[in-house]
Amino acid sequence: MTKQTRHVLGEWVLRGTLVARSPLAVASGEAGSTTDQACARDGLGRLIIPGSALAGIVRPTYEGRDAWGSQALASLLYVEDAVASHSPPVEVRDGVAIDRRTGTAAEHLLYSREVVPVGTSFAWTLRVEAVVRPEEALSKEDAEAWLTEIAHELGRGRELGARTTAGLGRVQLTDATLEWLGTGNREDLLALLSGKASPAQKVDLSGAASSRLVVTVPWRARSPLLVSVAFNGLADRLPQTATKPESDGKEPAAQPYLVVPGTSWKGALRSRAEWIVRTMTGEDAPAHLDAQLAQDLGPVGRLFGRPPVKTRQEGEVVRQPGSRGAARLAEVYSTKPIAGWREALAALAVRTKKSDDAETRLGARIKAAEAVAGTGRLRINDHVAISRWTGGADEGKLFATVAPLPDPEGADPAGADPGGEPMPGSWEPLVVEVDLDRLGTDAEAKSAVYLLALVLRDLAEGWVGIGYGSTRGYGEVSAELGDIDFAFPADTPPAEGRASFTLASFFSDAALRAPFEKAWRSEIAALTPSPAAPGGDR
Repeated sequence: MTKQTRHVLGEWVLRGTLVARSPLAVASGEAGSTTDQACARDGLGRLIIPGSALAGIVRPTYEGRDAWGSQALASLLYVEDAVASHSPPVEVRDGVAIDRRTGTAAEHLLYSREVVPVGTSFAWTLRVEAVVRPEEALSKEDAEAWLTEIAHELGRGRELGARTTAGLGRVQLTDATLEWLGTGNREDLLALLSGKASPAQKVDLSGAASSRLVVTVPWRARSPLLVSVAFNGLADRLPQTATKPESDGKEPAAQPYLVVPGTSWKGALRSRAEWIVRTMTGEDAPAHLDAQLAQDLGPVGRLFGRPPVKTRQEGEVVRQPGSRGAARLAEVYSTKPIAGWREALAALAVRTKKSDDAETRLGARIKAAEAVAGTGRLRINDHVAISRWTGGADEGKLFATVAPLPDPEGADPAGADPGGEPMPGSWEPLVVEVDLDRLGTDAEAKSAVYLLALVLRDLAEGWVGIGYGSTRGYGEVSAELGDIDFAFPADTPPAEGRASFTLASFFSDAALRAPFEKAWRSEIAALTPSPAAPGGDR
């Protein structure tokens, strides 16, 4: 029996630009010189988004099994690597797991990874063959519809890579064109070879509606807020900074911005959510981190996810798969770049020796302090540990941090002071996106949204600290309940037919709050252990 080959009618080619709307962490699988995970690069050293990663996010757009290929048939979709249009310097994001019992960093779980800066653009090409073959036919029209759907999906913005729920990995397709290259008959082939083929058509990517709950939280820093990185110079810790493009420009700003990474927001809000649920259910946190992560806390896991964990049951190790959370917390940048930051870094990097005279050491320190103060947004804070025996300064325990100043009095994170004059705060709003489909049933989704509302109310009232030293005068933040906006998809209003409301109205309007609170109390009751029987175990 003779096997027939597929008859290729031609191919549709989608070309466009993928823009990183947030920092992007697509790792090469290898450690960098100073990080645990390095960004993916091609043989020429150019930053890339591998085609395998891009294929993963477009796969849900088509359910035809054979079109994706198998061991017997090649795929009809060709996904190329997306190559960066320029070579920006990569940035580094650090992270650490927090022990729920002690509130401090868990041992051996500090990590770092390279990220591609926000605003980086990647040239991308995607091809789909239209074929007639015994196993399956994909017509010219169906192939065009498939690529168009992919373009629309990516035009809305999608996440890929690592830490996508903590502010990384958002990419969006722009400047997309679609071109038909016919090769299935003599006329099409001659037109292609003579340059008379149909010109590429621009794909309309406008009008894509959000399918997620979007919560916007304008906030203010009430004390120095420091998400820090280690530094070896006249200061021991510096604020995390990052570059981003000015407005819609493609090149990053000349000066970096302060940034509060999504990991910091996610860690702080998740810890508060766990505290709320454990308080309501009376459940203590287990002693070990693995057991803490494996603990079933209902809406916490659905909102913030859960890593894969290993537990021991009846002497055997049982592996529980992880789950991705429905909530995505974007990175937050300062509203303005830090002018003079590179000059301040140069002054801080000066090293003095004990053998230097006092004037030399003091002069270097004064110059660094002046350079930092010249940014208008930062200052050097000196600290020293106190000896519990003498009550004096502990020898060798002097350290310094460079920290952002708190928001000025009268600054309104919503954009205007009480007199109506524009006076924005120092930070952009926090944006939380929630994929409602990942929250489970309607009741489970309402319970999770209610927990999120409780967490954000605590944040607004100043009970949630962000970043370094939150128990020592750093990281105090607050917000106004009336400024925190919940915006549901227009076609799925949650209650009372309202698709948008503020957190203030949520807690003041009993009719609006009732279905969420009912679902929350029902789930808490299910999570709460039954009272111990007399003489028995709990």
